Amino acid sequence: MTKIIICPKCGSKVIKSWKDKSGIRYQCISCKRMFNENTKKERLLKNDDFLIINNDTDEKIKKQIFNFLFKDLKSKNKFLNRSDVDGSLNKWLRINYIKIEDVKQNLEEIYFYLSDLKESDRHCKICGKKTKFIGIRNRKVYNDFCSDVCLYEYRSNEQIGDNNNVFKIKDKEKWKENISNVIKNKILSGEFTPCITNSWCHSRIETLINDKIVKHRSSWESFFHIKNSNLEYEKIRIPYIFENIEHNYIVDFVDEENKILYEIKPRSEKTKRKNKIKRKYAIQWANKNKYVYKIIEDEWFFNNYDEKLIEEQPNKEKLLKNLKQFNENKKDKKNRL
Repeated sequence: MTKIIICPKCGSKVIKSWKDKSGIRYQCISCKRMFNENTKKERLLKNDDFLIINNDTDEKIKKQIFNFLFKDLKSKNKFLNRSDVDGSLNKWLRINYIKIEDVKQNLEEIYFYLSDLKESDRHCKICGKKTKFIGIRNRKVYNDFCSDVCLYEYRSNEQIGDNNNVFKIKDKEKWKENISNVIKNKILSGEFTPCITNSWCHSRIETLINDKIVKHRSSWESFFHIKNSNLEYEKIRIPYIFENIEHNYIVDFVDEENKILYEIKPRSEKTKRKNKIKRKYAIQWANKNKYVYKIIEDEWFFNNYDEKLIEEQPNKEKLLKNLKQFNENKKDKKNRL
């Protein structure tokens, strides 16, 4: 007869085990009691020790097992974080004396078997092929489509004829203008900030400022903010007209306490016509609201750049690479002296 290990404290048979330097160790899942080979207790395996799940099992019991394995996720279900998920799941089933028959013993098949998913739920909506099993932590367990080709075909079909809302719009130009105005108003109010990079650097930098991550549009902006962590980034928005079209100028930094606007701009960018127009409107706004408008150019970085200030930054290597010109310039000056 087969013997099984039980908890010496509460008598539970749900025991997990592992091996360490001192030998095999055990822990009761029910009462958390830990014990070893010397203190363990054993008893004979009974016929009703196993809970057997098969096609004849009541749906309510299946649902209970499904919730136990996949819904009530606590530290006990560590199989979900293991590289060998299937092996860990089967070990967990053995520990809890659960046998699931009539199905392959892997995470996908057991999950599908116990859930209320239908066979159609794991097949492509276009071609009917089986789709990828994403995993039980996602909102969807299976992808809706087997490939990008089927996804694009589905989207195309959804926009045919009366399904395409754009076709129902009589004055499309007015519709586009309305959409544009809505976005501009959201930018102006600060409700929305476009996810674009500066025209002169094409870079994005994540910077740690006062224990918070700020996403800057250039390495220059990033270092300037590190050096001046009291400033607020992209708070002030100023409307301006360029080539008869209304735009919004998002000023780089503002010092609310001292009423100063800061714009980071390389010397080579100052003479561009659009930047001159933006500067004109910014100065008008500053004068009207009793602010000072300052442009931070190359010279500021030559005088203030310090590699030590970016040691703890998440994008340190990128900053070092993009700002190395200012460090090299300092070395050249020392050599000349």
